[in-house]
Amino acid sequence: EADGPDIFDAVFQRLVQAFLDILESKIQSTHDLIGLMLIAKLIDIARAQDNDIIVNRNCASPQSASRLGQFLATSYDALENCVWPKLHSLAMLNVDSAKNAKPATVAAVSPHHVSRRFAELAAAVLALFPPPAPEPSHTNQRSRIGSSSLLEADLIQQDRSSISPPLSPSGKRARAKALATLHRERESQLRDALITNLRDEVLGLLARMATDAFPEQMRDRVVFLANNYDMILVVLKRRKIDAHAVATLTTFFEGLLARQRDAYVDTTLDQNFGQLVAFVKTTEQDLNTSKKINLDAEHVEFLVHHFAKNWEPFFYRKL
Repeated sequence: EADGPDIFDAVFQRLVQAFLDILESKIQSTHDLIGLMLIAKLIDIARAQDNDIIVNRNCASPQSASRLGQFLATSYDALENCVWPKLHSLAMLNVDSAKNAKPATVAAVSPHHVSRRFAELAAAVLALFPPPAPEPSHTNQRSRIGSSSLLEADLIQQDRSSISPPLSPSGKRARAKALATLHRERESQLRDALITNLRDEVLGLLARMATDAFPEQMRDRVVFLANNYDMILVVLKRRKIDAHAVATLTTFFEGLLARQRDAYVDTTLDQNFGQLVAFVKTTEQDLNTSKKINLDAEHVEFLVHHFAKNWEPFFYRKL
């Protein structure tokens, strides 16, 4: 005659297996990256909430609570092993898509839609899976590394139709620690793909667009890139993501935007006061190398008169 745990397994294993089969078929046919990230986050939240219920509430006998906890842990492991491989696969498809994209025809210097799409995706990743806060330098990193790979192999090879026997208290602590490490590594890999790698490919795509659209207009190329960087920063700031999570990315694009602004000033001045700019740069180099400066008085006078005559109309025209 079957006992309680056997009846529990017989009933709920079939239910969970049927749900996993349906979920796996849906996931394999989807390309909704943000949807999958939401599912992964919900699994993580549900796991934490169920663990809190089992540990902190006297809702069942110790034996039943242990059995239920192990059943839920096995089920959540199976769910994550269904979602995360597809999630990483879609992330790499996005990176490859930006890398292999042919530059679209750009008719104006306004921001391209690819910048907004990248910014929205990056904001979603950082909101759902923010990078961890810096840890103290004395943290034992070695103990966090090997356990993750062992757990991941165990999860991948795990038979979803069976429930492992209950773990001892020390085994539960070791498993929880390894699971937390695995989650950090998965999220870090996702951020690397969708933040760092995709960012670099999008920047390359924007540069190719600027070169193709404005092959001889240096200033237009600079304005186009500056507008796209500014668009990305605007989206990231409007999403009100935690400052720690978004700091690295915003600092990166603020640096790019500042360089484009400097390049715009240099390009504009060079187009209108090129001789004066070249003279100042050459003179500064001579001063820095302690070379004797031989100035052409007539040339200097010409540059001064030219600037005095043209600077006001030039700046008023730009304003």
